[in-house]
Amino acid sequence: MSTTVNEGTAGEPRLLDPENRHRQQDLLRVENLRVGFGEKRDVTEIVHGVSFSLAPGECLAIVGESGSGKSVSARTLVGLTGGSSHVSADRMEFDGRDLLSFKDRDWRGLRGKDIGFILQDALVSLDQLRPVGKEIDEALKLHDWGPRRERQERVIELMELVGIPEPEVRAHMRPYELSGGLRQRALIASAIAMDPKLIIADEPTTALDMTVQAQVLEQLQAAKARGKALILISHDLAVVSQLADTVAVMAGGDILEYAPAAQLFSRPEHSYTQRLIEAIPSAESRGARLSPVERKASLGTARAYEDAGAPVLKAERLFKHFRGPDGVTRTVVNDVSFELKQGETLGIVGESGSGKTTTARLALALLEVDGGGVTLAGEEWSGLPERERRKRRADISVIYQDPLSSFDPRWTVEQIMLDALGEGYDSKAARKARITELLEMVGLEAEHLPRRPLQLSGGQRQRVAIARALGPQPRVIVCDEPVSALDVSIQAQVLDLLADLQDELNVSYLFISHDLGVIHHISDRVLVMCDGKVVEFGDADDVLLRPHHPYTKKLVAALPALERPEPTGPRPFGRPPRKGRPAPAGAPDYSEELAA
Repeated sequence: MSTTVNEGTAGEPRLLDPENRHRQQDLLRVENLRVGFGEKRDVTEIVHGVSFSLAPGECLAIVGESGSGKSVSARTLVGLTGGSSHVSADRMEFDGRDLLSFKDRDWRGLRGKDIGFILQDALVSLDQLRPVGKEIDEALKLHDWGPRRERQERVIELMELVGIPEPEVRAHMRPYELSGGLRQRALIASAIAMDPKLIIADEPTTALDMTVQAQVLEQLQAAKARGKALILISHDLAVVSQLADTVAVMAGGDILEYAPAAQLFSRPEHSYTQRLIEAIPSAESRGARLSPVERKASLGTARAYEDAGAPVLKAERLFKHFRGPDGVTRTVVNDVSFELKQGETLGIVGESGSGKTTTARLALALLEVDGGGVTLAGEEWSGLPERERRKRRADISVIYQDPLSSFDPRWTVEQIMLDALGEGYDSKAARKARITELLEMVGLEAEHLPRRPLQLSGGQRQRVAIARALGPQPRVIVCDEPVSALDVSIQAQVLDLLADLQDELNVSYLFISHDLGVIHHISDRVLVMCDGKVVEFGDADDVLLRPHHPYTKKLVAALPALERPEPTGPRPFGRPPRKGRPAPAGAPDYSEELAA
């Protein structure tokens, strides 16, 4: 049975698998690990006495939200917690060695050689000025693999092993010249260069396309098959279900539940685990709420748009060409057409390079079209001079993927919102009242006004981004990967918030994502793009449950499947219908429960 870890007395170790703690084959044993940060008496404990073990050929997944302590626990195993950290444990052994006695020199000898570490963002983790072949060679050179010629041969062998095509050519390319999937595979090649016994993968598939994600998971699965132990850090439970043998669920520095993966996903015991599983968007959750959090604030003076029947945004035969550094002109948007109705969500999906974000930028008139045109609210949009478009930009706004990079880090929330409001307010007090109202609409309060982006959590920053997009009271909001980097529960709250706002304001969304579960949950219709072209278009259920085009079928097949728990008790898994939206076919009726 799964082990639900209850809070103990101070200093009491939380031993998670007491029946198997002393397995002879264990490669890694950790008991009562505690990690804190600070100086002298001012130390804040982040990890509160957790324990786990791992054998060769096994995968332990540690899941939880940001701040749960999962990455800190993993970094402790390779001595990367920093100089201000305080680490203690009853036992922390790897391959018979006592990690608690390690000095800096010992850690440098361990990292890369015996424990490989795959970081989340390959574009940041790899040196942009150095070819990826040299990046992989660096791991070999540091540990005296052999002479240069042998190392070069090993680099090509590693790149072939992780599935990088034309490795002799790609080895001389810099990270920014490679796709996200190729960069991530290069990072994996660097991590396994010395054939380590343990691989730690920290969010290795976050923000990757479904097909690329599947390729990365295949490489990690192959490492397991070669007898490598694997620790997977992730908030994506569907990914975890494909790879993990055992799962530890962390929250607030504690492990709340520890069990075999199949058992944990089919019969989760801890309420926190159940909430994480329920928060995953999918076909089954379409038309229903993902989060128990309800938005209390009224919409006040916000404008609600009526459906006039005509499309609020219309794109006709869009073309866009770019000239590359090699002098070759490529067509990145090729004869794309669509219509978006008032109050509707149109999802756009496709792999990196499919043209979906460029299409969105054409719709926003942030790029000039090379053919075709866009109309907004029935009037010409793309063909106007910018000085004329500026008067109507309030009708269409955007929520970007990473609000931290789209905000000025020096500005407070109040300054960010003031910039979005523009003119039309009689006084400073009226503008501040409107800003406070907008923050309340997205679940924030006036106390957030003086804070800067770095003083906000990821979920709070995304809520500010939504409030900023709502500021000019637009008819259309373009959502460009707005939840891809969020924890599953925060993602659920943001998706519910967007749905609530749409139900009450009748705003339209052009929603771009690589996550088919998110797209299926929130979209009315779906447009699938490949190599700049539309290959499939229609109702969300028709496209994603009954795809016709081979490319769409490939995307759907790459979506990780998560076994849903069996219904338990009076309230089965699933959400009550969203206000203003019909429940999906077969959904349970919660009307009496909600009334109570």
